[in-house]
Amino acid sequence: MKKIDKAAIISGLVLALPLIVAAAPADVVSPILKNVVTALNVVLVIMFALLTIYFIWGVIGYVSAAGDEEKLKAGKQHMLWGIIGMAVVGVAWGVARLVQDYIGATGAKPDIPSF
Repeated sequence: MKKIDKAAIISGLVLALPLIVAAAPADVVSPILKNVVTALNVVLVIMFALLTIYFIWGVIGYVSAAGDEEKLKAGKQHMLWGIIGMAVVGVAWGVARLVQDYIGATGAKPDIPSF
C-alpha cells in the first residue's frame, strides 16, 4: 500500500483553493472573504504593535546601557530587528491590500463615530 504524502495533499488543496472560491456562489464567498480580511487586518495590527514595543525595548536598552558594550550591542540588535520586522509587516499589509483590491474583498469596517 502506498504511503500518503500529507505535504502534497495540503499543497494541492492550497493551490486549488482559488478555483474552489471562484466556483462558489458569491453569497457564500463574500462573508468568508470579509472574515478572512478582517482577521488578517487584526493580525497585522497586533504584529506591528508588538514590533513597535520590541523596538522601544531596544531603545530603552540602548539608552540605559551606560557604556556597557554588550548592552549597547543588544539594544542596537533589538532596534534593528524591530525596524526590519515593521518593514516586513508593512510590505505584507501592502500586498494584502493589493490582493483585497484585486479580488474585491473588503473587511468589516470598525464602527467609529465621526465628529
